[in-house]
Amino acid sequence: MLKRMGPVGAIGLFLSLFGLWLFVAIPFTETAYGKETNAISGGIILAIGLTAFLLDVRKKGSASSKADSTKEG
Repeated sequence: MLKRMGPVGAIGLFLSLFGLWLFVAIPFTETAYGKETNAISGGIILAIGLTAFLLDVRKKGSASSKADSTKEG
């Protein structure tokens, strides 16, 4: 799966890991406002990252399956 990943997938993977890191930071944040900020921003960044990663992997997967089908037929 990682061999098929392009630049959009790499950025998506980075954003996903960064969003998860914000969720990990929630218990270490002192104020309720900071915890809420980390939770909201982590969720948004994680959603954007997962979307980019999955779209890139699916796009590369469909392109390689099309190439495989043209080789066979």
